[in-house]
Amino acid sequence: MRPVLLWVSGRLVPAAEAAVSPFDAGFLLGYGVFETMRSFRGKVFRLEAHLERLTGGCRRLGLNSVPEHAALGRAVALTLQANGLTTARLRLTVTAGRESTPGAGPAVDAPTVVVTAFPLSPETEQPVSWTAGTCPRPVFSGDQLLSVKTVSRAAHTLARREALAAGYDEALLINERGVYTEGTVTNLFVVRGRVLQTPPLSDGLLPGLTRGIIKELAGGLGLEFREASVRAPDMLLADEVFLTNTVGGLIPLAALDGVPLGAAVPGPRTVLLRQAYRALLTKEC
Repeated sequence: MRPVLLWVSGRLVPAAEAAVSPFDAGFLLGYGVFETMRSFRGKVFRLEAHLERLTGGCRRLGLNSVPEHAALGRAVALTLQANGLTTARLRLTVTAGRESTPGAGPAVDAPTVVVTAFPLSPETEQPVSWTAGTCPRPVFSGDQLLSVKTVSRAAHTLARREALAAGYDEALLINERGVYTEGTVTNLFVVRGRVLQTPPLSDGLLPGLTRGIIKELAGGLGLEFREASVRAPDMLLADEVFLTNTVGGLIPLAALDGVPLGAAVPGPRTVLLRQAYRALLTKEC
């Protein structure tokens, strides 16, 4: 379903009329950042954390004159309200703007800001389980932009398309050392006993906000949050494996490359964390 109204650089416009310049750096060069957010009962969950990560990414790319958090938050709220949505998936995109002279590069001081909002179904919010395939093309752990949510997502998008074509729901990425880093739209967790193991940022991955929430919740549930490289045996010998992202929350991973994972899907720790995550969502929204 397409949104009725979009926020495009300062105003709400009908979807059919929304447009950005063909000379925009986001379109031409993939030069920009974005955040995918979710709302519940009309409020965006952890909005400030999303805005902080987005503006941090803008600074990393040298984008100037990005609107302040209050203005960005207002654009998000107005887009949500204008489309009459309470439970929704939102995307906030900021690019470097249009080139003043073709070939001269983006101006970086007149960013393009776009907000979209789509209805979010219960099935999308909390999928029963996913399967994944391993992407054979490694990422380089030394690429510091892997920790920035840029709009340059060709490698991740191709990996996801190949996984879907092979009958999987997601692709898991490996780095040059052959350790698993993340999914194309998810972070990765392996559960052994009461230990939650997730790859460290130094392996080359995006610090997902839901990944951080799991760290918040773990101690209160008697679970240990541990950052350590994840290898194939860790996956195959795990009690449970799950993925996380903003829209799906905690997503049990049932199989990797056709091999079943875990003793039960979802496993008891995944269920416990799901319940705690849902309680936090309800409390804050």
